[in-house]
Amino acid sequence: MTDLYEPREQEAIREATETFYAEYPNACRECGGRGFAETQPTRVDPGSLDPCPDCLDQGFCPLCGNDKLDDVSFGDNDRYCRVCGWCEADAKKRTGNWLALG
Repeated sequence: MTDLYEPREQEAIREATETFYAEYPNACRECGGRGFAETQPTRVDPGSLDPCPDCLDQGFCPLCGNDKLDDVSFGDNDRYCRVCGWCEADAKKRTGNWLALG
């Protein structure tokens, strides 16, 4: 972890990460189960949400690791996992909230 966080915060983040991966042991380590690789906004770039190359681009659910993703029509033919219920549209909303703040 970086020095951006106090030791107490680092410990809380570590514990939350351990708890998450205990619940979702097959979640993608690259994107943290979100399904998207994020680029942070800058003054000249608003940032973006790109499908994670390690899971979503390969056809695997970012949360459970299963290959049972279906295209469903939630407006943009977003993907949905038949096994754990992960939904691309919901993940975009949660992951992209910071983009709307920029």
